[in-house]
Amino acid sequence: MSFLIGSRHSAGTLRLQQFLGRNGVPYHCVDSETDPSVEAMLERYHVKVEEVPIVVCRGETVLKNPSNEEIAECLR
Repeated sequence: MSFLIGSRHSAGTLRLQQFLGRNGVPYHCVDSETDPSVEAMLERYHVKVEEVPIVVCRGETVLKNPSNEEIAECLR
């Protein structure tokens, strides 16, 4: 499973949600503004809050504000 971490108010997060949904990619969305687990997740993946939105492909590869092409390549 992939994770999307970002603000629900961010255009970048919305774009990534739409891309993942359109392509039938199973993912879990974590709101960086309200989810109490976000700090631990960002620490785990060595990401600063300023670098969101991020996608964690298959629980391994961290993509910081990726393009749709970068996500597609990671999920192949």
